[in-house]
Amino acid sequence: GIKYICNNTNVGMAGNLNRCIDLASNEYFTFLPSDDLIAPTWYAEWIKVINSKEADLYTSPLTIMNDNYRLIWAFPIFTKSKMVRQPTTMKEFCRRFTPGVPPSAASIFRKSVFFKIGKFDPAEGSECDVRVAMKLFNICDIYYYNRYLFVFREHNMRSFDKQQEKKTIQFVHKMDNSFA
Repeated sequence: GIKYICNNTNVGMAGNLNRCIDLASNEYFTFLPSDDLIAPTWYAEWIKVINSKEADLYTSPLTIMNDNYRLIWAFPIFTKSKMVRQPTTMKEFCRRFTPGVPPSAASIFRKSVFFKIGKFDPAEGSECDVRVAMKLFNICDIYYYNRYLFVFREHNMRSFDKQQEKKTIQFVHKMDNSFA
């Protein structure tokens, strides 16, 4: 089922994601930030996928809309649903310039993977999800479900740490030629 949890204070992006991991009580869980919107069929479709495909992580196309609910960007990672197994996961996802496996309703995580890779680092601010995605690509079998089930909503209350964002861009550029 779905469990709603709201922090009493702002614990930052990493603090919030780590708290979600700690409080997850099932084998699989997702993050559903307040700026994500999910399709009415989201839960039923993911349950069906999880019950039929064995993976450590499940993800779907990334979609972004603006404050006025207008589509800004839609990014299907692959042209059809597919299982991507180790050792090819990093290559398969990164060569498509995937921005990562977002901690959002676009992805479903097996809780135990965080025991292997660790949690989100608060020192990385709003970019803390990028290194976690790279670690996940290194150890997880990932099932990509080619259905648009969620949308991230851009808004003016959203904030980024520009210094951390610059470090992330440098980190990703170092990897740029590795997956041609």
